Amino acid sequence: MTQLEIEAFLSVVQTGNITKAAEHLYISQPALSRRLKALEQELGYTLFERKKGSRMMELTLEGAAFLPLAEQWRDLLMESRAVIEKSKRPLLRVGAVDSVNAYIMFRVYRRLMDEVQGIRFKIIDNSSFDAYRLMEIRSLDLSLVAYPMYVKGISAVPLFSEEMQLIGDKKLFPSKRIHPSQLDVRQELYVDWNREFVQWHEFWFGNDVQPKVFTSKMAFLEKMLLEGGGWAIVPASVAVYMSQQFGINTCQLLDPPANRVIYLLRHLDYWSNPLMDQMLGYLKELLQQIDGVTLLRTEEKI
Repeated sequence: MTQLEIEAFLSVVQTGNITKAAEHLYISQPALSRRLKALEQELGYTLFERKKGSRMMELTLEGAAFLPLAEQWRDLLMESRAVIEKSKRPLLRVGAVDSVNAYIMFRVYRRLMDEVQGIRFKIIDNSSFDAYRLMEIRSLDLSLVAYPMYVKGISAVPLFSEEMQLIGDKKLFPSKRIHPSQLDVRQELYVDWNREFVQWHEFWFGNDVQPKVFTSKMAFLEKMLLEGGGWAIVPASVAVYMSQQFGINTCQLLDPPANRVIYLLRHLDYWSNPLMDQMLGYLKELLQQIDGVTLLRTEEKI
């Protein structure tokens, strides 16, 4: 059974007669008939019958039963060829916490897509804890997270740190230098950045406070800051982007939380991937351009 024979069979089913099927395939009628005969001999039964006085070809009972199998055969062949095409287009599977994907990595992805023809991405916004699970089952090639954990087979290397900065409605800030004791927590848009931030927050505001909003989504935080007012303490990459893109007010926070550290997760059996190395190189270049961000790994290859 060959592709040409299956194509001949399906073309006759589609057009209803030998003449049109041959024209559709750009072959002669005798050539088409030979393909159908060869297929019938291999199967051991007749696929079509021709009514007397008509050029139309009708499926036999066996031919009707064979039709879905022939369509599956064609579809499987197309899928197998698609595998070859996909293998020619490299795929990078990258995870990151929402804020890193939204304010840092999207610029890295865009640059790589502009420079590498056909590259594909699988990009996942994951919590730090979900990232380890996805890495463990090898659904990701690497991930950028805010919490280091010990997981067998995965390395967690500190990649960069960010100052924590105060942003929000300028009406809420009496000056450009603000102490935590001057902040009204009832106007806060609260994000749980990491353990150190939670501890700092509990020290200054207590553990039973009622912020204006609890959120983990950067898109929602943007909307609230732009339309609903309030203030938030965010990493430098978020503060710089929101200030540059939306004109959101930033203030120097006195006695701020500890810097947020972002860890690069990789498999311990990681093999060098030129595209992955290129992406990490672009990331390093970008990090060095953002005020308030410090690169912790300065090797030529991260």
